[in-house]
Amino acid sequence: FGPTVNSNLLVSLPHNTAMNVVQAGMIIVLAAVYPVMMIAMIAPVKNLPLERFGAGPGAARKKSLAVAGLTIFFVAASFVPALKVKSLGLVNVLDGALCLLVFTAMAPGLVGLLLLGRDGKSWRLAMALLLLFGLVGAAAGFVFTDNEYELLEKACRVPSSHKVSL
Repeated sequence: FGPTVNSNLLVSLPHNTAMNVVQAGMIIVLAAVYPVMMIAMIAPVKNLPLERFGAGPGAARKKSLAVAGLTIFFVAASFVPALKVKSLGLVNVLDGALCLLVFTAMAPGLVGLLLLGRDGKSWRLAMALLLLFGLVGAAAGFVFTDNEYELLEKACRVPSSHKVSL
């Protein structure tokens, strides 16, 4: 932590053959994970019945175009910002806030309220509180994007990176 550590930790580590291997490994991991994530995002549309795209022989073509369009959208939605974003720190903070909102609060909270069929007051209150705390936590993550390393450095008993060399 501290001012000398880049938000992309790999940049702050020594520049040698081992780090080049690590960075190449990260590229391989990203190339392997991206299609898996893409499949999960496209699957709901790809698995819709043809009837949802209309009747007749044009339904299969409409479905195919919808899947292709969605694929292009998701690739562009990740590619275009990647051209502009130079710091992973802010991306990590915003991604954490978004993940808190969606995966920790909204998905389980809405499933608990709407799909599980439990109607007890305590259950509904618990789900509402889950949604509320997730929303508040995510909002805090979107507002407070700095990691405030100065405060951490004052409170931490471990020496900061600019006092210790690698």
